[in-house]
Amino acid sequence: MTRETKLQKWANEMTGYWKESRKLQIELVQKNAESQGLRSELAALRMELSLERQAKQNSDALVSELQVENASLKAQLVQKTVELNATLAEVLQLLDNELDDVEVSM
Repeated sequence: MTRETKLQKWANEMTGYWKESRKLQIELVQKNAESQGLRSELAALRMELSLERQAKQNSDALVSELQVENASLKAQLVQKTVELNATLAEVLQLLDNELDDVEVSM
């Protein structure tokens, strides 16, 4: 092989390498763009997750408050039921006494 042929062969190889390098550079730019898009999507998902966690914490706090209020209302209901039963017992006793008085006077 002559020197000129070797140089031509080398130039052809370099052209092939250059084309391959250019192709890989373009692919790298595309992959970087995809990667950036995925990073943005990941950041958005992390933000959404953070908001969902905050909403859950707020809901949990509200549930706790409502449970305390519910327990208080149940206690009040029990107390009022006891008071109502005592009042009804007094009314029945008074009615019984009046009936006895009416029967005695007849």
